[in-house]
Amino acid sequence: MNLKPKMTLAYNWFMFRIFFAELVASILVTLPAMLEDKSKKYEALLVALSSGAAYYVSVWITYPTSAAHINPIVSFSVFMNRKIRIGHLIIYWSAQMLGCIFSTYLALYMAPYLQSNVKNCMTIPANGVSDAQALSLEIVISFTFILVYLSTIDDERPENWALSSGVNMALALMLIYTSNLMVSMFVVGPLTGAVGAVIVYDLLLMNVPVDEVEE
Repeated sequence: MNLKPKMTLAYNWFMFRIFFAELVASILVTLPAMLEDKSKKYEALLVALSSGAAYYVSVWITYPTSAAHINPIVSFSVFMNRKIRIGHLIIYWSAQMLGCIFSTYLALYMAPYLQSNVKNCMTIPANGVSDAQALSLEIVISFTFILVYLSTIDDERPENWALSSGVNMALALMLIYTSNLMVSMFVVGPLTGAVGAVIVYDLLLMNVPVDEVEE
């Protein structure tokens, strides 16, 4: 993405398309989590699988338009990776947050067992899981998730590079996202994991052309 864009009609339309794509993707991915019936024993697993499938669909639909950030921590990581500007980050975050708010109220309207209580839409740790355990899981999973995403958008990777198994990147992102939904969601955990992943990827994993390496 051009880091010094001209504010033309075409550019504004392009940014609106990004906003709309992220808005739709955010609604699709977060709605299953909002609809969770916490009174059922295995509901968390079903929600994780449903959201993972929704994430796969969202990546497939929106990647050509918005690069399928969907998650605010992904947008922050891409910003840290110097691929978008602060103005782009605000647009991504606005769409993602608005999508989450919309899916929350849609879930409250659709599911009577939520009793019109926003707190019932919140994701919380399971019984017996300490804050330290949940935070540690968030850091590890976010770290892995961001590494997968940064590898996916690396412009320097060979064009014909692919997983030998034939599994595409949307599926890889879906599996990591599904795992993330099986634990609680915090701010510190994903943020710490994302920052660590960006640093590790930039220093150790980013593909650097041979002619740029000083011998």
